Amino acid sequence: MRQLEKDVAGVLSARWADLVDHLRQLHAKFVAAGSAEAARVIDSLLARCFAVTVDTVDSVDPKDAVLQQWQEAGLQRLTPMDDNEIAIWGASHFPNLSPQRVCEWISEDSSACVGMEGQQIRFSKQPLDILLFQICKESEQLTPAEAAALTGIEIRSLIGRIERDPRFVINDEGGIVWTERCRMKRFSDSWKLQLTDLRWVSLELIIQSTMLGLSSHRIYDATIWGVHRYVGEYLRAATGNDLPKQLTPVVLANVLMLHSNGLIRHMRRRRLRWDDPASIHVARGKAGWVSYVVSSKGMPIALDELSKLLKESYQDYPDHVVKQIIIATDEDGQFDENVRYIEGNRRRLPAILLPTDWTGNSTFVARTFSSFEGRS
Repeated sequence: MRQLEKDVAGVLSARWADLVDHLRQLHAKFVAAGSAEAARVIDSLLARCFAVTVDTVDSVDPKDAVLQQWQEAGLQRLTPMDDNEIAIWGASHFPNLSPQRVCEWISEDSSACVGMEGQQIRFSKQPLDILLFQICKESEQLTPAEAAALTGIEIRSLIGRIERDPRFVINDEGGIVWTERCRMKRFSDSWKLQLTDLRWVSLELIIQSTMLGLSSHRIYDATIWGVHRYVGEYLRAATGNDLPKQLTPVVLANVLMLHSNGLIRHMRRRRLRWDDPASIHVARGKAGWVSYVVSSKGMPIALDELSKLLKESYQDYPDHVVKQIIIATDEDGQFDENVRYIEGNRRRLPAILLPTDWTGNSTFVARTFSSFEGRS
């Protein structure tokens, strides 16, 4: 017994689940036989190897403790997990239990479906896990109304929770999608994105590179289409690969906002913003960028030309959006008082953005009207 007491801590590095119970029973037999020294050795082994005593080992059912902690993992958004991830999680939370036993208890009590890589993944019984399991099982998106009916959570509250949960993505149609369907996955160190060549890249790296790269051009806000284009250009230059097709501008914008811890924020009209660390430059907004572009050119800009000029600063918009600009009443940001918007006439005069200090020349007028009449 003394030899066992000396060497057991190293021998039992695996810490088998059943050994605690065997030692407890052995302790009871020694006590009944009046062998106090042997009982003391057993008590010492329990304390050194399993951080329990004979008095406390029966206080909590180990299976109940594991299942309770598993539900807590669901609340912490750590689920779903495959069996290997459960084994690692179990070793961290229950070092006195074998990983196999932890996996066995969780598999008996949890829903499971096939993950993106063909492995079985297991879910807790938390409401959002139930929702995630349904999306995984059906391989389809759910509408907010369907998700609310499934979870029993009011729609507005549910959407707020989903927008803060990295396991979900809201797509272009407003549907609720499992993040892994958009080629993103949580690893032990961070969330990562799978590129077109199946290589994984950290979302944190993409976020930092996007903010630093655009800020180096004094750009502190951009449209979701412009940010999407910039990220694609950055990845092609750095890795030779592109974003997966599932990561549309809408989805990418939602992902960047969620994973940036507030560094990238939402603006009106499908725009994102971030701060200048030096607090010198600010977000211009859509109207601000329009007036900045026109003022920088120092000459009148026909509305039909504006889209191309805005894209030079990653202020991409679909053409029909640019043509619907009503500067005075409809846009966010500060419009430069040195720029005027002339709405024009549907048949005779194109809409024009005009610097107020522009003196005019016949070349611009001829070019503008020629271009307009050519499209009429």
